[in-house]
Amino acid sequence: GNGARGVAQLIRIVSTTPTTITFGSELAFTFATARTAQIFKPGIDDPNNFKKHVGLEDFIHEHTGAAAGDNHMFKYENCMDSWMKNVWGTNLVGGIYVMGNFSYRIAITRCRFDNSRALWGGQGYGVGLYAISTWFLVENNIVTHLHVGFQNNYGSCYNVFAYNFGIDGVSDSGQNPTLSTHGTTSHQVLFEGNW
Repeated sequence: GNGARGVAQLIRIVSTTPTTITFGSELAFTFATARTAQIFKPGIDDPNNFKKHVGLEDFIHEHTGAAAGDNHMFKYENCMDSWMKNVWGTNLVGGIYVMGNFSYRIAITRCRFDNSRALWGGQGYGVGLYAISTWFLVENNIVTHLHVGFQNNYGSCYNVFAYNFGIDGVSDSGQNPTLSTHGTTSHQVLFEGNW
């Protein structure tokens, strides 16, 4: 995940010695040292200060204002062991309803995301996972009238997109995927039972 090495996994380190690293879960991929595998800390904010147990539940949020780009509604960045449940977002002015960025073990369930006023490239997304976001569960959500419903991007891996529903995709380009991967090395992602 660093430089030219695009295959990566975000994982929690629980202890170290001069010769051993103990992880909070198993490596789901064998990284070859012959290909210069390396361990690095994520470069966003303070990698030693991940936010934990951030839960958003049971509310409606409506964006107001003019259409604009990259005004994400909710962003899990440097987060772990967190969730979003029963949230309804509407009237996105641009960007992504739920963006995952360098985050680990997040559940987004039973949410609904409707309508975006910005529908050009990179705008009007439901759930977009970026920057090696790992072990996300995106399940039983509904998206309507968006450019992209659910997307796994740029090294994000070991994620599950299951039993989601998307309808009435729309964009300036005419390309309206409900399920998508984008950028380099999205790997080991399960798409199951989506409609």
